[in-house]
Amino acid sequence: MQVLRSSKKVKPIVVAVSGGFDPMHAGHVRLFQEAKKLGDKLVVILNNDNWLMAKKSHIFMPQEERKEVLEALSCIDAVVLTKHPKNVKDMSVCRELLELRPHIFGNGGDRHEKNVPEVGTCEAIGCRMVFNLGEGGKIQSSSWLLNRHMREMKLREEARASSAKKVIMFDLDGTLTRSKAVLDKEMASLLCKLLSKKTVAVTSGGNYPQFKSQFLRYLQCGKEQLKNLFILPVSGGSLYRYEAGKWHLLYRHKFTAGEKARIFAAFKASFRDIKYIPPEKTYGKVLEDRESQITFSALGQKAPVDRKEEWNEKSDIRRKLILTLRKRLPEFEIRLGGLTSVDVTKKGIDKAYGIRQIMKLLSVSKKEMVYVGDALYKGGNDYVAKRAGVRTVQVEDEKEAKSFIRLLLSNLER
Repeated sequence: MQVLRSSKKVKPIVVAVSGGFDPMHAGHVRLFQEAKKLGDKLVVILNNDNWLMAKKSHIFMPQEERKEVLEALSCIDAVVLTKHPKNVKDMSVCRELLELRPHIFGNGGDRHEKNVPEVGTCEAIGCRMVFNLGEGGKIQSSSWLLNRHMREMKLREEARASSAKKVIMFDLDGTLTRSKAVLDKEMASLLCKLLSKKTVAVTSGGNYPQFKSQFLRYLQCGKEQLKNLFILPVSGGSLYRYEAGKWHLLYRHKFTAGEKARIFAAFKASFRDIKYIPPEKTYGKVLEDRESQITFSALGQKAPVDRKEEWNEKSDIRRKLILTLRKRLPEFEIRLGGLTSVDVTKKGIDKAYGIRQIMKLLSVSKKEMVYVGDALYKGGNDYVAKRAGVRTVQVEDEKEAKSFIRLLLSNLER
């Protein structure tokens, strides 16, 4: 008996994925590779330029270029452009899924059933949805790449403009170092090179002993370079310069004993007002007298950076505390400091004051100075620097500050 083979052809299993892919990165490639393994053919539904403008307000690569790049990948069998109109409201690819009717609709690691609008359409056409495709999860993002590129371009522009300034002033914590961390060798080397070419000032909420242990101890510059350095502890409440082989105090605005007593009492009452529950474990002093500044550090002055970052993200009560303190201490400056601190100084004594004192001492104008900090946004502890009217440069952290200094040095060496 002869067994006849069925002449009926088995339809290939079609897998579809969608996205803007502007620009494409390694995470996308992993998504495509894993999606292809689920079936026989992989179709990429590519969101068009109208979709990108509605979603991100910009286009990095036009749709035809994105399509050409995707079609060059061996794991992709076809690329279909979406038909989203201008000013699109429906950001889904339901229309394309209805036309293609794939067997499987694959999704990357940042999507799940609750945030995917195509769930209903897939159920209607019998299309299985698969999530968390792509080895390693969300390892990269087009938005991250573009934001980083834009930051780098902005930093280049700022470094070019800053190369003409006479004085470069930096915040310390979060800019030249991590919060309360010591100055690393690479940053120290960059600063010494900069001090050979420019006058540099550094400010922080920390007191002078903190400056010495965190910053000056690790800044191994020559005497001629150090002559170009000025430090402003306690947010500009004091000023030091290097002369004749040692550091000299130029001014310090100290609290009186009565002022200190009032401030400590106000903190105690304000903690009670906001029903503040302190953390079980602290590291060093929580309320510290810095002579020109009283500082509350929620976890203590010596808390590890990772603990500070965790507290800042999950338990930050400082804005509520500041509102209460300002009612009790209207004649003082009260502001955020670092990740866990609240600083109190005499009225008018802040980083903007410190900037003005440097300008006065060195006889430079606003146009001849630039301030670099990690918290120049509204509510950040560097925001007051904008009041001084000098050019400001926002950096994310000490890594970006290093990039800025390298770019600045490169401009100065041309």
